[in-house]
Amino acid sequence: MHRLCVDPNFQNLGLAAQAMKHLEHQAYTLGFRSVRLDAFHYNPYALRLYQRLGYTTVGFAQWRKGRFHLMEKDLTSPFSTAFARGERFLMEGALGERLKREFGLLPHPEVALAVHGTTEAGQAALKALWWEYAAIAHDHGLPFLATTPTRRANQARAAKAGFDQTLIRENVRFLRSVLDTCPGTSYLGGMVGCHGDAYTGEAALSEGEARDFHRWQVEALAEEQVDFLYGALLPTLPEAAGLARTMAETGLPYILSFTIQKDGCLIDGTPLSHAIQLIDGMVHPAPLCYMTNCVHPSIVYEALSVPCNEVPLVKSRFLGIQGNTSPLSYAELDRATDLLTSDPISFAAAAVRLLELAPFQIFGGCCGTDGRHLRQIAHRLQSLQYRKKTIPCLIH
Repeated sequence: MHRLCVDPNFQNLGLAAQAMKHLEHQAYTLGFRSVRLDAFHYNPYALRLYQRLGYTTVGFAQWRKGRFHLMEKDLTSPFSTAFARGERFLMEGALGERLKREFGLLPHPEVALAVHGTTEAGQAALKALWWEYAAIAHDHGLPFLATTPTRRANQARAAKAGFDQTLIRENVRFLRSVLDTCPGTSYLGGMVGCHGDAYTGEAALSEGEARDFHRWQVEALAEEQVDFLYGALLPTLPEAAGLARTMAETGLPYILSFTIQKDGCLIDGTPLSHAIQLIDGMVHPAPLCYMTNCVHPSIVYEALSVPCNEVPLVKSRFLGIQGNTSPLSYAELDRATDLLTSDPISFAAAAVRLLELAPFQIFGGCCGTDGRHLRQIAHRLQSLQYRKKTIPCLIH
């Protein structure tokens, strides 16, 4: 790309950044995997824009006007590449429950855990938890996935609490600073949640409403160059589809995680297979994969064993879990007053058993989990990887 201009009457409105993102999305959709451009050395505004969008200077050229930066952006992310290789990832365990029980930190009434990414006490606690989880992944040779605690930090809730997009940006930058010091390979996800109740689907949005409502949060995460976007605890198909469209516009890899029931359906009654087929067919690029949150692995096993989900589409696209340690249904969990948990060994066994049904690549924890649960999962995944690499020698 050689030249990008914005009418002076419409400058400083973010139009250049929007145009660039649209062009990158179109390029990626057409099969291109990088964008190259040049920028005049004495145009600091253009240089800052391109650097903020993830372009790096790879050389210089001396033309009639003077010195130009030759810049390039790789449209294929390291996370997407690792995922395409079939690597397995250890995802973080519980944050909210542990912040409350171990550190005495309660969620904010509007933005929930996001507030803890901006306070000294909250940052210290989050750092300790992420470090624990990352060390477990590193000890077992697994890449680590951590996501910003911004599930409830949407525009409406943030505004009600007196926050702006700085709340999102501070959470991304803090998590990045933590992961930069953690051992091993790690990837940073930007989390977005549903509008209403994840367990019941109450106050869920239509597809069109979801596209507009979630854009504020998705764009803030994308501008901070997260490694992937993560739609978590999605109970209804229309809102999930709308969120997928908004995430796809960024050009970043993204994952959708549903709340599913043992009957193999989302909370709104949509069969999992139908939800995947519809979103894959209507959104480009499609999600990197689909997964589920806050549900016991045994329930997921039942859900994937329902005949409508025993199809190649589900087996190839539904590839992850952040498991709840309680085998109760969402309705029962919603009424529970105490933390319900199961022992780490049986929980990990149930999680890894899902590999019987599909080649799961993402294993993590949700409510009730801690380092013990993730360590047991990581141990089993490491053992499977070792057996896969070991070739028996048979002498006849």
